[in-house]
Amino acid sequence: MMSLLQSVLLKPSYWFNLQPEMMNNRVVQVFLTFFIFLFLLAMVVRMVARKHKVKDRYILKGFRQLSNGFFTMSVIGLFLVFFSYEAIPFFSARFWYLLWVIAMIIWLFFVWRYMFKTAAQKRLRSQEQKNQEKYLPKSKSKQ
Repeated sequence: MMSLLQSVLLKPSYWFNLQPEMMNNRVVQVFLTFFIFLFLLAMVVRMVARKHKVKDRYILKGFRQLSNGFFTMSVIGLFLVFFSYEAIPFFSARFWYLLWVIAMIIWLFFVWRYMFKTAAQKRLRSQEQKNQEKYLPKSKSKQ
C-alpha cells in the first residue's frame, strides 16, 4: 500500500497530467454513487430543516449553507466525472479532484465554524439585546 502511495499518488506527474487515462467503469460507478449520495444528502438536509421548522434562525441558516454546499459540490463532482469519463483534455485532469477535496474541506470548516461558533455568539447577542429592550421605554402610539 505504501509503495503505491509513494510510486503513484505522490508524483506530481500523476496529478497534473492534462490528458490522464480514461477511468474504468468501476471507478466511475464509485464516483457517481458518491456524488449522487451527496446530492440526495443536500435534499434531505433541506427537507429536514423545512419540515421541522427550526425555530433558531441561525441554525436554519447553517442548514441552508450545508444544503447549498452539498448541492453545489455534488453538481461540480458530477461534471468532473463526466469530463473524466469522456476524457476531455484539461477538464479531465486529476488535479480538479484534488481541488474539489480541498474546497470541500474549506467549505465544511466554514459551515462548522458558523454553526458552532458564530451562530452561538449571534444568538447570545440577540438574547442580550432582547433583555435590554424590555427595560427601554416603548414609543407611544398616536391615538
